[in-house]
Parts: sequence; structure tokens; C-alpha cells
Amino acid sequence: MNTMRTMAAALLLLSLVSCSRKPADRQPAPEEAPPAYMGISNQSGVIDLDAMPVSIRYANAYTLVLAPEEYAGRPLKVTAPVTEMAVSNQKKKMLAFTIYDAAQCCLVTIPFELDKAASADRENIIGRTVTITGKITPLKREIGFYLSDSHISD
Repeated sequence: MNTMRTMAAALLLLSLVSCSRKPADRQPAPEEAPPAYMGISNQSGVIDLDAMPVSIRYANAYTLVLAPEEYAGRPLKVTAPVTEMAVSNQKKKMLAFTIYDAAQCCLVTIPFELDKAASADRENIIGRTVTITGKITPLKREIGFYLSDSHISD
């Protein structure tokens, strides 16, 4: 039994190491280049996920989900396809966008609500890729957050 556990742990470790290894002769793609800053917001205070490389973008979105209280009230900006999702404490479906990691295997889906001016366009934006800017609002009974008072631009 211990041998099986040891083998399973070794295989898991080997798969993690092999997934993260890059060939020595491969130059990093432009989106893999380190950003000019490793912080999570730009100079205007907006957390601009579009300005980040894919791997940093996903990591920061994941961090926001785990500790939204630290960023409550701050604006978040992202360009992504819009979908709908059911949220357990809401009767109606909320609009949402999804952030993927660089390998496209992990994701974070973030719900948002439109401000009054954009609410009339709700049905027209589902399935489209748009830029969403909204205020980070922690969920009260669950881990995570949603964007409130969001506005849309193409």
C-alpha cells in the first residue's frame, strides 16, 4: 500500500516538473515576458488584467477570488467573452467572464452586474468579447466576488 502511494506521489511530482519545463533553445513568447511591474494594479488604481501576461493575469484573478476583501471597492478591467452563470444566492442568472491560465486548463469565472446605463444592452453582449470595468464587491456568504456597477466598451 505504501509502495503504491509512493509511486503515485512520484508520478504526480514528475508530471508537475515536466509540465513546467521549457526547452532550453526556445525563446520566450512576448506574452511570457515579465511585465514591467509585478504589482496587481496600474498607476490609476485600476486592476487592469488586460495589461498582464496570461500567467500573471490568471494568478491575479485567482488571488482576487481568494482574498476579495483586500481589493473591495477597487475597479477591475478585463476584456473577455461574456456568458451567463447561475449563482447560488441569486434567483436570476448573472453575466460572467472567464479568465484562463496559459495552458488553458485552469479557469476562474467571475460574475458581474451592469450599471443602470448598460443594463439595456444585457442580451446584446452575451457571447461577445467586450471590455468590462467594474467595482470589486466581495460575496457575503461565499468565497469570491463579483463586479458591481460594471460598464462595457468594445
